[in-house]
Amino acid sequence: MHNPEHEILQGNNETILLVDDNLDIIETTRYALEMLNYNVLTASNGQEAIDVFQTQGNIDLFLLDVMMPIMGGVEFAEWVLSRKPHAKFIFHTGSDLSNELDAFIARYGTRVIIKPSPILKLSHTIREVLSN
Repeated sequence: MHNPEHEILQGNNETILLVDDNLDIIETTRYALEMLNYNVLTASNGQEAIDVFQTQGNIDLFLLDVMMPIMGGVEFAEWVLSRKPHAKFIFHTGSDLSNELDAFIARYGTRVIIKPSPILKLSHTIREVLSN
């Protein structure tokens, strides 16, 4: 029996900016996303991500850690939205949600994935967010 819920969904060459301060997470998630047919840009905090955004510009999805040094994911997401109002985000967090993140989710309806996340869940969440 064919069940699409159990299939890993491929990307269509979209560009994802992956922002996380954990190098192991960056490497493993980048590898997974590239196997799913995404172009992946990386940054280790929100300030680095601003630099990437300003040089690249055409980013389809932001996959953000919440707690990072210098600038966290929520602060970076708010910065992006002030410049690109229809930007799409997924927060990829290892901890319980913060009040700051709760408020952002309530306002923008952003998705959250707890890391480490299985590739199946990651692939479905990305396709769902990019399709809306």
